[in-house]
Amino acid sequence: MNDLQLLDLSKYLKELSIYTKNLIVYKAKESGKDRIHIKSFQAILERRIGDYKVSESFFNGKRSTLMQLLDYFISCGEIVGLGDGYYAVLPTRNVCLPGSQSILEVGQLKVNACEQANLGLAKPVMQTKDKAIPLKYYRYDFSLKDWVSVFQKSTKRIALFNEEYYKPTKSGFRKITQPQIIDEGDLYYIISNPFMEMKEHYIARKVAQDWQGEQINRNLWKSGLALLVGEGYRPSYKIKKIENTEGYQSVFLITLSYFLPKTEREQVNLFSLPQQLNYCKKYYVQKKYLKDFLYVLSSLEFIERNDE
Repeated sequence: MNDLQLLDLSKYLKELSIYTKNLIVYKAKESGKDRIHIKSFQAILERRIGDYKVSESFFNGKRSTLMQLLDYFISCGEIVGLGDGYYAVLPTRNVCLPGSQSILEVGQLKVNACEQANLGLAKPVMQTKDKAIPLKYYRYDFSLKDWVSVFQKSTKRIALFNEEYYKPTKSGFRKITQPQIIDEGDLYYIISNPFMEMKEHYIARKVAQDWQGEQINRNLWKSGLALLVGEGYRPSYKIKKIENTEGYQSVFLITLSYFLPKTEREQVNLFSLPQQLNYCKKYYVQKKYLKDFLYVLSSLEFIERNDE
């Protein structure tokens, strides 16, 4: 993504976010409800999306551009998906960032003069009477150590079929080709039904003849990372300054060796811009928010990589 595309994309997403929220509010008010079904605004929003030209590399998922966009707005805290195709607009909230101590307003409905002050969708706020939510509580999850403790203490018996076993090591997961050498009591990453479309992922340990553990399908990246970090693995990041980003102060490209888990991804979405929406390892962030991004990375035991 070149400099012009970066600036255009940030502006485009802000404009579409404001438009989408106001459209949902209008349609909901028109129907006398606090939520609205996607069928009520889908055609209107698709036409609006069609007015912009955005690189297909940004919307890199299998779902339609519309659905990817709505999912992105949900991850940024702008709207909420209520299930069965219903959406609603969330009230505005103020979030305090841990490094810069900046305050961002999430969910605003009007275009503001500071729209270029943040690559993300949230609006920077200079002063506010409302109490700001600390970033770690805005989107909260257990620490890596807490997750390992959950897996170690679990006594849930699990049934496995045609399973594959992976042992966490300092270098990553190592596939176990001889199940008879599995160490009883140690935690393993296990894929049940590996050749089926709906695979089941577990972290479990062998106790006597049983496997006890937790299914991690909804928390795959965080759970896997917790297991690896416990064995000495360290994910890494690299920082590169982007030149000539007019309208933004000192933009940096952060390249990761490991995908961000859902909670941490939603945290950094407030003040950074992903290079793509799915399986993203590259984020653009301004110097003002660099400490905040690195704070999130440090909670996941990321270390800086210097290839020079």
